[in-house]
Amino acid sequence: MAGCMRNGQIHGTGLGRSQHCRCLRFAVGGSNGILHGFIPKSAPAKGKPEWVPGSQIPVRPVLSCLPAMFERIFAPASIDSLFSDAALLAAMARFENGLAHAQASVGLIPDEAARAIGVACHELGDPAASDAPVHDIGGGRFDPSRLYPAARVAGTLAIPFLKALSELIDSRTPDATRHLHHGASHQDLMDSVLAMQCKEAGRRLQDMLERVGTALVQLIEDHQETMLASRHRLQPDAPIWLAWKLAGWLDPLQRSRRHLRAALLDASVLQFGGPDGTLSSLGTQTERSLSVAQRLADALGLMLPPASWHVSRDRFVRLGTELALLCGVLGKIGQDIALMAQAEIGEVREMPDGRPGPDSVLYQPQTPVTAQLMMEAAQRAPGLAAVLLGAMDVQHEGGLSQWQSGWHTMQQLFGAAASSLAAAEELLGSLQFDGARMQANMARQHEQSLPATLVQALTPRLGREAAQALIAELHETARENGWSLRQALGRDARISSVMNLGDLERLFDPAGNPGASGLMVSHIVEAWRSGR
Repeated sequence: MAGCMRNGQIHGTGLGRSQHCRCLRFAVGGSNGILHGFIPKSAPAKGKPEWVPGSQIPVRPVLSCLPAMFERIFAPASIDSLFSDAALLAAMARFENGLAHAQASVGLIPDEAARAIGVACHELGDPAASDAPVHDIGGGRFDPSRLYPAARVAGTLAIPFLKALSELIDSRTPDATRHLHHGASHQDLMDSVLAMQCKEAGRRLQDMLERVGTALVQLIEDHQETMLASRHRLQPDAPIWLAWKLAGWLDPLQRSRRHLRAALLDASVLQFGGPDGTLSSLGTQTERSLSVAQRLADALGLMLPPASWHVSRDRFVRLGTELALLCGVLGKIGQDIALMAQAEIGEVREMPDGRPGPDSVLYQPQTPVTAQLMMEAAQRAPGLAAVLLGAMDVQHEGGLSQWQSGWHTMQQLFGAAASSLAAAEELLGSLQFDGARMQANMARQHEQSLPATLVQALTPRLGREAAQALIAELHETARENGWSLRQALGRDARISSVMNLGDLERLFDPAGNPGASGLMVSHIVEAWRSGR
């Protein structure tokens, strides 16, 4: 099969392998739903087309190629690869291998059967063990284009996977097949695999989060003396220190780090209870059954919980909501930066590497594209977390649809969080604050925010209503006479009777009263560094 990619869609499907389309955008060819793309050099008149050397790239099946493109945009490869077809099948094989060897170690199944199962699983669990790609292992039995339609009919990927694995084992060691997946349920397999994937994805997320926090700490240290106008309801307000604003970004990030770490640890647990959740499927020897569970947990790098949890989804839900919260924390940072980068504000610029050059028609030098990725994840994550929250009402001892809904949702939440963290790391590492522009904006806008500051200072002496009336009167006097508010206050005896010149000057000095901001910043930075 071959076709051409034009305007994001494949057309001309059904062409012969050597045929081509003259639009010369992108051609694909392959079989069994596994496509490869080629970029053509030129329009060949007749004969074999010529392709750009090294342009062959894997493309997903036609029906899913567009979503795959979006996944690459909104989920970094470092995370997306953990949830790929190959990674999923490898994790499933790892579970079955670990289960077989755990059972063999206590005499529940023969050692020969465990070895035979392990050999078959090793081909899937270690791509280097086979020269063939995943879709060719076992004579194509594990081709995703064959497994996934069967999984849709069965309601779980475990059923066609185990069928394919059984066929592979049976073709080599028939006597071992009956010992595959002994005593386990399909949900044992899928939930444990999800726990394994979440653990590894979480480890990578935590590394990314550390780098983002470290970059923020560096910015805080670099801008201890920089001031800017605060903004309330999108309007300029009292001056603040930039380090204090940045610390306000770091503080919730620190909480996300702490709670995400705990949620990941809590969710890194084995699910293994058999069809009824009690391990009765392994026989009447309770200690032996629990020993199998512990050995399997150790083999998979998971903790053994006190009881089966296949109907208690709170661990995954808590992890998912922490990922959504992290996206929200990062989204606020991205939005602040985007607003500060507006042309009429111009207080910050993002200067990431690899941005298109000015020859691009759509290129806008100051467009906060990286901040946009952080904002996008923050908008997408709440709906994903809601899916998990909505799947907690599992029926009795085995639910219908709830555990399945978590598979793709958790992947998307990890992808959103990773996308936002990657963007934040890139952005904070290259962010350029314009101190001069901040100073100019603050000087121009400072007097607009002074009335509230003056009322606050005069209230202990005059009372709030009297202070508000006096400042409103003087503000109008200044406007009518073309004075500054400072001049109007300096000429009014009512002000001089309750406030000396030094106090008045400090109110007009943007840096006159930093409050406790310096101490707050120090506490937040210290909390991050100490890991509290």
